Amino acid sequence: MVEERADFLSHKSVAHADELFKKVFVEDHGSVEGRLEVATRHDSKYFRVYESVWGKSIQGFVNGDLPREALDYFGKRVEVHGLIRHRKNGTPESIKVEEIVPFPEPLEIPDYKGH
Repeated sequence: MVEERADFLSHKSVAHADELFKKVFVEDHGSVEGRLEVATRHDSKYFRVYESVWGKSIQGFVNGDLPREALDYFGKRVEVHGLIRHRKNGTPESIKVEEIVPFPEPLEIPDYKGH
């Protein structure tokens, strides 16, 4: 049986662990491309973009009018611009969304047929 101890970690240990975790993630402006999935407007407004390069979904945090845009683009391929939080190896984890740009539907892209 594991006992719970409030004095298990010192303040110094907690501060050191906090510094280590801060270094695990890096933030930088950029964009994430993928299919917009899983949108919610509950406590915190966010959606997830399934990004095929890394094969995972990235959480996008939105505010202002962006939640409405996110719902409009649900299920569509989008490019999301903002402050990306990623691991040092480059794997994106989340993005503070500044802009959502939808890709055109496949039928809206003109064909080129050479003659």
